[in-house]
Amino acid sequence: MQEDNQFWKEQLADIRVSIDALDTEIIRLLGERGKLVHKVGELKPHVGAVRVPERERQVVERAARLAEENGLDADFGRDLYHFLLNYYATREEQQVLERTRLEASAN
Repeated sequence: MQEDNQFWKEQLADIRVSIDALDTEIIRLLGERGKLVHKVGELKPHVGAVRVPERERQVVERAARLAEENGLDADFGRDLYHFLLNYYATREEQQVLERTRLEASAN
């Protein structure tokens, strides 16, 4: 019985190592996404508003579709991307405000 229990504990530990590796990669990719959003934030004052509802709808629906294609619930994909878009938009808005403040103090 002890040997069986040890086998299952080792299996569980191996799976957890894989989950931790995936979590690391997910966070790294979100960081990369954040860098790209920052670049978009630098361009937005020249081309339009921080939030573009049509683009956000496209991104959210694409996330829903991708979620379903990968065995997840579409609503999970939508909720996750609504959260991400709000998070990044808030950061983008702060970036624009800071740039505006710096430009105003330079003049």
